[in-house]
Amino acid sequence: MLGEHDRQVLDLASAWSVFVADQVGVLLGCDQDTAEPVLDGLVDWGLLLRARLLPAGQPFYRVTSEGLAEVGSSLPVPVVDLVGLRGELAVVWLWLMARIGRLGEPVVSVSSRRELAARPGMVQGPDVLVATDRGWVAVHLLLGIPDLALLRRVLMSYGSDPRFVEAIVHVERQSTGAAVKELVQGLGLASMVRLQSVIL
Repeated sequence: MLGEHDRQVLDLASAWSVFVADQVGVLLGCDQDTAEPVLDGLVDWGLLLRARLLPAGQPFYRVTSEGLAEVGSSLPVPVVDLVGLRGELAVVWLWLMARIGRLGEPVVSVSSRRELAARPGMVQGPDVLVATDRGWVAVHLLLGIPDLALLRRVLMSYGSDPRFVEAIVHVERQSTGAAVKELVQGLGLASMVRLQSVIL
């Protein structure tokens, strides 16, 4: 029979295409030595799949169809994009930070882009959507050179939708931050969009 920790891990697994043991430790509020037996059990039961990019590398995990069924998720089995693995794991960290209250305000719910894509009529812009008492907070991670035309359309949609109260855009490169800041100011959304630097 699955325990509460097992279900929490499967909820994480169903929301994202891939994750690592360190992230499970943060989710459960425990160290990796405590998290790994939970993961081992879920792998043994066929609810998670474990894989490694390199023989000595840190393993990553993804949910199986059986794992999705166990938590009643109708989402498809995720496809792991090895090229985008670094970015995917980074966004999982942002999702976790929102889940454990690092936004500094009460959180009603936190949704991943994978979950958003499966909801008819839901906004498709953010990597993470956080529902708070104030309204919706969109969280983005921009790695490399972003598509500024796409970002412009997304930010404009936030500005015209009263459900959105804030957008937090995490950037890795200083040049990206400067370009996004200029874009935001040009749209008149400086009071709504918050830029944050991230080191991966």
